[in-house]
Amino acid sequence: MCVGLGAVTTTFMTGVLMARKGLAKPIGSMTQYDKIRVGRGKDKQYLHYGEIVPLTQLDDIVFGAWDVYPANAYESALNAEVLRDRDIEPATDAAPARCQVAGKGMRVVRAAVVDANVPQVAAGAVALGHGRVLLGCANGALELLRVKPDGKREMDASAWAQGLHGGNGATWERA
Repeated sequence: MCVGLGAVTTTFMTGVLMARKGLAKPIGSMTQYDKIRVGRGKDKQYLHYGEIVPLTQLDDIVFGAWDVYPANAYESALNAEVLRDRDIEPATDAAPARCQVAGKGMRVVRAAVVDANVPQVAAGAVALGHGRVLLGCANGALELLRVKPDGKREMDASAWAQGLHGGNGATWERA
């Protein structure tokens, strides 16, 4: 249980979540990263702390927190302004999905389920029109709202689609 969701707590939580996902090394965490010398002379060894005493693994940590303010940990981390949303997003379970659209890799930053009144888009197909980018799924379609193409900045999906020549009839797949 963490008391308070300020800069230190939310940075700690983000770091643990990033290390769990292999997106960062637990640098600064003596117990996870450093080794300590045990023994002398011929008998000396360098062991991780967890090899000497039992420690909880990062995957076994469950976070709980209490704060006087109603914001959740994500909102508190943004308010603390130590980390930016682009630093925090990869640590969340809502991290953007990766996919290939028309053969181009990207992260889907924001998407919405398409209203049932919109004409159907076949599963795996891409439909472009009226400033919208629709991806056909097994049970309907998703509209891409914000994307981050590989090697480029995050942008509105409609702006990305303007650079896609002959996009209708293209396909998409999860990367």
